[in-house]
Amino acid sequence: MTELIYPQMPEHSLVVLIGPSGAGKSTIARTWPASQVLSLDAHARLLRERADEIDQLADHAPQPIGQRLRANANRLRGTADTHDATAQPAEALT
Repeated sequence: MTELIYPQMPEHSLVVLIGPSGAGKSTIARTWPASQVLSLDAHARLLRERADEIDQLADHAPQPIGQRLRANANRLRGTADTHDATAQPAEALT
């Protein structure tokens, strides 16, 4: 693998990796400590997992509470879908 060269960045800076699918954004991000990376893919996965947990709670809750729990689970899934919708194919970026 090619050696990665990082530019000097100020402390507390925000770095956004933008590029087409397969360009290596996730590969570069994996070289950084997990505490310094926010991945929309990982965040979307966590939102969907939490929505599934809430659905399971709703199965055992009284009807009005169950409906509210399901609505919240669906909102979480909607947010995860929004994360996924921000992904752009390479053709869209040229």
